Amino acid sequence: MNAQTQTECVAVVCDRDGGDAPAMEAFLTAQGLADAEWFAPRDVDEVDQAVCTGRVRRVVFPTETQLLEALWNNEIAFEHWLASDLRLEFVKMCEPTSAAHVEAVFESWRRWQRRHRRRQFVAGIILSIVAIVAAFVLLLIRN
Repeated sequence: MNAQTQTECVAVVCDRDGGDAPAMEAFLTAQGLADAEWFAPRDVDEVDQAVCTGRVRRVVFPTETQLLEALWNNEIAFEHWLASDLRLEFVKMCEPTSAAHVEAVFESWRRWQRRHRRRQFVAGIILSIVAIVAAFVLLLIRN
């Protein structure tokens, strides 16, 4: 692999066995990107690291919602992506001015908020249990 091919590495953020895989494969074939490197959506932090180090110059997502979820979860340093000469593409994307686009952004945000609230709830329960145990231990020590 020569230096030019290395700097033009393409990262695909898509589950190979997921429902978006056939459309992604067709897109990659049409674009002549058969040698693109696939990353599972849960490994988007690896893509971020590759973008920030300059190893990846092109990232392809099935839809914008996968990118938005990574943004909501702070899994990528998007300011670095914007500052680089990264080419960001989506296999299927709503028109930016359409109601479907707004709906996709809203739905992504709502899913993230639900997961975030669940995590906060579980963390609150765990902290409450720790506080109760600590108070009980302090009462035992005092007696």
